[in-house]
Amino acid sequence: EQYADLNALDVLIPGPIAINSATYVGQLYGGFLGATVTTLAVCVPSVVFVGLFSKYEVGIKQNKSLNLILDNVKVVSIGLIFAVAFILMLSTVFGVDNLLNISKMSVDVFSLFIMVGTVYFSLKYQVNPLLLTLLAGIIGWLYYLI
Repeated sequence: EQYADLNALDVLIPGPIAINSATYVGQLYGGFLGATVTTLAVCVPSVVFVGLFSKYEVGIKQNKSLNLILDNVKVVSIGLIFAVAFILMLSTVFGVDNLLNISKMSVDVFSLFIMVGTVYFSLKYQVNPLLLTLLAGIIGWLYYLI
């Protein structure tokens, strides 16, 4: 449940997911001070390393081994994002935590309709994902409120 909240927060609040996640988790466990410390812990190393390595940028860009590693990291990242989306779909639309519980599956037709609709508008009309997320949230809120 908290992961779904974090996922929604990352879509709604601008900024990198790592910073939003760190701030959220820090706030959960340590209040304002925890949020501040975790946010700084995520941001400061990047600022330091970018400053240190900026003068070596040309050499890094020409390094074939490093580029191959980074290309593979991109592929793995896409796979992880897909896996999280799939797990959220199983939970939201089908009411199961994993594929082992498929016999206990029950389809939430409204959630399925929202999911298919957002995918359709995203692929067919290239509607901004943030707008689609907000609209889906508002529609779901109104539906379950009524």
